[in-house]
Amino acid sequence: LDAVVVGSGLAGLIAARDMEAAGLEVQVLEAQDYVGGRMVRKELSPTQSVDFGGQWVGRTHSLLQELTDELNLTRFPAPSTSPSTTFIEGGVAGNFSTIFAIPGFNVPGFISDGQACRGAFQAVFDMIPPDTYPFEEAIAENETLRELDGITVAAFVDGIDFETDLGRVFCTGAAGYGNSRTAGPYPGEPETVSMLAWAFTNKNSPIQSEYPEEQLIEGAAG
Repeated sequence: LDAVVVGSGLAGLIAARDMEAAGLEVQVLEAQDYVGGRMVRKELSPTQSVDFGGQWVGRTHSLLQELTDELNLTRFPAPSTSPSTTFIEGGVAGNFSTIFAIPGFNVPGFISDGQACRGAFQAVFDMIPPDTYPFEEAIAENETLRELDGITVAAFVDGIDFETDLGRVFCTGAAGYGNSRTAGPYPGEPETVSMLAWAFTNKNSPIQSEYPEEQLIEGAAG
């Protein structure tokens, strides 16, 4: 035996495959009763299911594109690649271009709340080291970054001084949308994600204009 791979997620499986291709004898260890790591499906009903990871392929995801081609998997356009978010207030739907025309959104203080939300997040982004991971040294030298690693995105939003309840809801929703794909890569509720991890991934991930959710894989839940 030449190598042991701990974990049969996508990274572990690729590592094992490449080592075997190089002529090495490899053993893969997995604690779960399935392989694939986060690339696993949960059946919600006889006709509905959801994938916990690996749903999307973006135009700059060259390695994943090569892998799906190698495995003869079919990719198809996602139903929507629009970066616009839909908001519903009082039964009326709108997006960023129409939001201020929706009854209930055009309230005193809401615009300043939006500016406060953006400013608070931008101040954190400005502290994050660009294109550096891991960044333990930067955290060790910056007490503020250490504190951000100990709170969630939701807790950070709660610390912003808002004039309106609507502004707080909007800011928390924007953070949740960011977790899904404003500029950061991983899904997660604002109540469960480290503010530091979220800010780092948002700052150092592909921008929305690269359409990271452009395609889905045939057979996946999407």
